[in-house]
Amino acid sequence: MDQIHDRFPTKAILHTEGCIDNIGNEDNSPKGSFLGWKNDAWWVDRGGTDWGWYWASKETHPKYAPVHRYARDLVDGLNHWFVGGSTGTSCWTRRAAPITRTISAPPRSWWTPTRRMCTSRLSSYVMAHFSRYLHPGDSIVQVDTAAPGLGPDDFHATAAVSQDKKTLTVIAFSKAKHPSPTTSKWAASTPP
Repeated sequence: MDQIHDRFPTKAILHTEGCIDNIGNEDNSPKGSFLGWKNDAWWVDRGGTDWGWYWASKETHPKYAPVHRYARDLVDGLNHWFVGGSTGTSCWTRRAAPITRTISAPPRSWWTPTRRMCTSRLSSYVMAHFSRYLHPGDSIVQVDTAAPGLGPDDFHATAAVSQDKKTLTVIAFSKAKHPSPTTSKWAASTPP
């Protein structure tokens, strides 16, 4: 994303297809029955898989907890020039958006209302958390999350300065297996 931004700095980069992918495979839907629609435990289960797991080396692309990957993708995307995004489900048997709306078949008579159902998943809480604290006009600032003892995928963070420059918001995501002491260092710079 950084290279795309460097080449086309005036173009917006959007996070699209932001959904949990490949839910219809045998790992996620044994015997054709998806485990996650009404089972919140599936969304934080390390056994969840995605399309990349099937195509990449299994050693370099391990299975993941779907809601954790969703949070990590948002944090890392914001740190690499994403300015917004959309989520879709082009095929509900393969992808699960944070919130979906289902409309049943047309009613048999004009007085029978069409049935609508909204389904939210744990990933919708991730989206709500980001939306609650990051606002249009905020500027993402550089965050360094390297620390001794942390693996490359253990801790992710993004930070934004409000449009009026009065508020710094930090959103962090940790999947480290052991608690580790953390310190925060903030450096402010004044433009020339």
